[in-house]
Amino acid sequence: MLFFVALQLAVNAKRGMVFSPFYHFGMYAAPVKPVLSYPIATITVGNDTLRGSDFSPQGWDKIQYNLYMVWKSRCDTAFYQDQVFTLLHKYGLRTPPKSLYVNNLSFEERLENYKNTVGRLTGKIDSTITISRTAYRYYAGKFLPLQELLPIPEISELCR
Repeated sequence: MLFFVALQLAVNAKRGMVFSPFYHFGMYAAPVKPVLSYPIATITVGNDTLRGSDFSPQGWDKIQYNLYMVWKSRCDTAFYQDQVFTLLHKYGLRTPPKSLYVNNLSFEERLENYKNTVGRLTGKIDSTITISRTAYRYYAGKFLPLQELLPIPEISELCR
């Protein structure tokens, strides 16, 4: 019990006021500012724009998340160097080979795999797939599209 009290006092000193072991005031003390616009990917297969309501939640996640991961894939080396290598090296652990963490597919191969996945999920395997991004603003209880189209994100945007 004494150890628990000492631990809580140490956390209080380091992280701010603590009401219980589960709620730390410092975790929620900063205000959350609203985002002015939300960039949304629009995926068109053939002449049909994909909508989340046409898929199961898992199917829609396969479409949206995999698209994000395709663009993020250019950061694999940064992930290994910044996360895996740094963490293991810090604690003096043997660092495994980079090939265990870095996928060797090229960006074009990943994009082709993504198109095949979307084709299988939609049942339109040989259709043309177009990806664009549009910014939306939340106003009066609904999302309103802004006029400008956004380019596909730059690598510097994704590698954060």
